Amino acid sequence: MVIGIAMYTANTIERTGVAWYVFHLVKQLALLCPSGVTFRLYVDRPLVADFFPLPDCVEVRVLRHPLKYAWTHTRLSYELWRHPVDVLFVPSHVLPLFCRIPMVMTIHDVAAMHLPQTYSFAQRWYTITSARFALKRAKAVIVPSLATKKDLEQLIPVSTARVTMVPLAVDTQQHCVASPEAVKTVLSELNIIVPYFLFVGRLESKKNVQGILRAYEVFRRLNTSCVQLVLVGKRGVGYEEIEQLFQNHPYKNDIILKEGWIEQEKVQALYTGATVCVYPSLYEGFGLNVLESLSYGVPVIVSDSGSLSELGGDCVVRVSASDTEAIARAMATVCTDTAFLVHVKQDGPEYVKTYIWERTAVETLQVLTNVVT
Repeated sequence: MVIGIAMYTANTIERTGVAWYVFHLVKQLALLCPSGVTFRLYVDRPLVADFFPLPDCVEVRVLRHPLKYAWTHTRLSYELWRHPVDVLFVPSHVLPLFCRIPMVMTIHDVAAMHLPQTYSFAQRWYTITSARFALKRAKAVIVPSLATKKDLEQLIPVSTARVTMVPLAVDTQQHCVASPEAVKTVLSELNIIVPYFLFVGRLESKKNVQGILRAYEVFRRLNTSCVQLVLVGKRGVGYEEIEQLFQNHPYKNDIILKEGWIEQEKVQALYTGATVCVYPSLYEGFGLNVLESLSYGVPVIVSDSGSLSELGGDCVVRVSASDTEAIARAMATVCTDTAFLVHVKQDGPEYVKTYIWERTAVETLQVLTNVVT
């Protein structure tokens, strides 16, 4: 059996959420390497170094393409026509239009349906149309959460037997506690002083970064203690408003806004030194950042709806993402609740141990093989 995997979106060193999902999933599928199965990886340029080494059951096909867009619909479709596989797995992005072999796709979210204002018209149309096409064309669809599964049921009537929930995971070797020296170095470099609230993720409206900034203002007005706010991530839709809020913020001097991708070692140090992580996102397909935070034993303030309501157990504090004062009150409560901080420090990493990439890979492989058999 030959399983093709379209994975060019993860073929970069500057990965964020979905790209990390593809990276870890492919690595784990390669480690499983079941008898009689070959994984054929499709990329648009040579595979980046951290994917290697790969076992003999993995082939890499570099499909060059002169255009910036439409690699999936043109170059990949042509390759699959010339050299078919038993099943094509698309763990992110879209299904190829011109492909008649069995296909499986992971649909991570349909945020454009819930938050149309955070997308351009073209992005919104493309995202929703692609999801509808996948639901009609794919032999099976994988989703990371029950919330996303329910969203798809609203988008188009689909047999629940074709939609399988496979949760994401955390690589505890990648997200490991940094040494005191490393934490001290990174915090000094970024002018961060302990204690601090932390947000790591795309700086965009969908993540409710504006709400975090407004809640921090309320928190500071109601509390005499100075706890810094640290926001780290790449720019996303709505960054201009975030930047304006930051520049006009009355407590700007106590906010660290680090825009852009940063090395994993620095992310480890930021998580290790954080007091509380704040993720009251307006919408998430899963919420990897919650698991990452808990893997460091850091409590998390999350939204009380959607996929985020499914994660964290009693190691998170849930609030309404639209309630600025509720977020501020949670910030004030959590950062001073010594018993809760100790509880999460001990139980957070234990909770995360149930979310492992090996399990994600095994359950994904089951879906892929079921399509063929």
